[in-house]
Amino acid sequence: MLPLLVAAYASAALAAGPATKADVIVVGAGIAGLSAAAEGASAGLRVSVVDMGSVFGGHAVMSSGGLSIAGTPLQKERGFEDTPEIAERDFLKLGEDANEEWVRLYARESKTLIYDWLTSMGVRFNGVSTGGTGDTGNTFPRFHMNPQLGYGIISPIYRACLKSPGVTFHWNIEVTELVWEDGRVRGIRGRDTRTGADIRMEAPAVLLATGGYESNLELVRKNWPSYLGQPETVLTGSGLHSMGSGLGLAEHVGAATRHLDHQWIYTRGIPDPRHLEEGRGLYFTAPAAIWVNAQGERFADEMGATKPVIRRLMAQKPPTYWMIFDAEGAKRFSIAGPDWQDEKRKRSLVLENPKLVKSAQTIGELARVAGLPVSVVERTVARWNEMIDKGEDTDFHRNLKPFPVRRSGRPLFPGLSKIAAPPFYAARMYPLARKSMGGLLIDLQCRVLNARREPIPGLYAAGEVTGMGGINGKAALEGTFLGPSLVQGRLAARAIAAAVPRNEANPEAAPTAGAQESGKAVRLPCETCHPMAKLVQERRKGYWHFDKVHSLVMERKWDCLVCHAEMSPFVAGRHKIDRMAQVGNCLHCHLTPE
Repeated sequence: MLPLLVAAYASAALAAGPATKADVIVVGAGIAGLSAAAEGASAGLRVSVVDMGSVFGGHAVMSSGGLSIAGTPLQKERGFEDTPEIAERDFLKLGEDANEEWVRLYARESKTLIYDWLTSMGVRFNGVSTGGTGDTGNTFPRFHMNPQLGYGIISPIYRACLKSPGVTFHWNIEVTELVWEDGRVRGIRGRDTRTGADIRMEAPAVLLATGGYESNLELVRKNWPSYLGQPETVLTGSGLHSMGSGLGLAEHVGAATRHLDHQWIYTRGIPDPRHLEEGRGLYFTAPAAIWVNAQGERFADEMGATKPVIRRLMAQKPPTYWMIFDAEGAKRFSIAGPDWQDEKRKRSLVLENPKLVKSAQTIGELARVAGLPVSVVERTVARWNEMIDKGEDTDFHRNLKPFPVRRSGRPLFPGLSKIAAPPFYAARMYPLARKSMGGLLIDLQCRVLNARREPIPGLYAAGEVTGMGGINGKAALEGTFLGPSLVQGRLAARAIAAAVPRNEANPEAAPTAGAQESGKAVRLPCETCHPMAKLVQERRKGYWHFDKVHSLVMERKWDCLVCHAEMSPFVAGRHKIDRMAQVGNCLHCHLTPE
């Protein structure tokens, strides 16, 4: 039986090898790349999608999935008379130096290009908000939410790609160079991250959808916004592969960049216990907490909008602070990301981790173990409690009433109370680099431009690698990262379809597993060929997602068939992963809070 297995896997590996020809190569399988692939295929393009990982979604699948859209039926149903003109004014006012052309296009087309397209795929939006507490910059609620967060947005687009015979995926490929021949981009060179094999793929157009650079600390510091000063510590909090690779690829063939110092920095960064040495962070929120600086004093409205609060944080000396809350507040803290919805997991790894969060039975002892001035912290907490009794924050005018309604209709937090119930907690927080708002210079067709603002033949870009075309300027309305990335992916595909000559018909759909030659069904324990514990311990190159999910599976003591039912019993010739079936399994890890 083992020789049959080896033969089956060898055959599958050969079949999965990269094709050499396509109409367009899309680099990156995040929301911009997948939107481009789906749109391109519907326009008759042969699309090859390459990604460094082995799974779809990029940073989008790990996000809250919120989208900024103007003038939708949901807004009207809720009584919000939003218009593209109002949205345009909001973008330009908050962003300060936003790209007016992209703002105008997005504000006018977001309803058609995003809302109508996604709802036609079955996406259902069940909430719309301003995107946060305080003044978020939105005149009307236009941050559209769905019950499955980022997964709920990205999975329907990916499924559309899988259904299309015009889209082919090539996983675990790191693109190292753009092929430049006869004065234009004609393909890519790269390597297989698992085997090390060299890869060359050809196409008359290449679309870069590689994401931003906010997980590259060197680039984050190099391009840090000058008006924020230099932080002593900054955590990186974007996708694993958000390293700015697309910038280097494009610059090598003459591409220009713009506003690389436009970065969206969050204030609620706590070190990720899984990646302490790498300086990665998590978005941590304790709605009942107060924030104190190194001098033990409050310095801002803790639930204020990001734009003013990050400036207040960076003015502290040093630019860090502690969230202080009590046992009641500890019941309502949250960590952003689908892999942090398990209450036991986030409490054990973060709240009860003394490296990240200090705890004590009194405020004075808490201040001491956190290294803060005891008398000042005691006075700060006492003043907060007095203001709670009076029902007004006279220091920073924080809203003490219940926070805005969330997806399920329940308040995010049912009002604030005193910090009085032990044990007490202090979590040290840092600036968190999250999103790039500058990048490759593009026009409204998503063609990459050189320093003379001339299109580089054959090269396109969409999404965060372009800073979403500069649509946000220096500050972003919430939902204006996923939304513009999706829009740019679709527009880029349309531009490529209009520019690329196609003389061959799209390939026929691949035969289904049932149509393949099959042998006799045999029931074998999965461990016969897949010694999972050993494989995970090896930490092989290119298997980061494999290791992560299978470690969780072993921790939960799950049977393999929970995720791979379609592969049992073993039948030679069709024993391979069904990508469409696997999409639904993502929810085992990408849990939703409600």
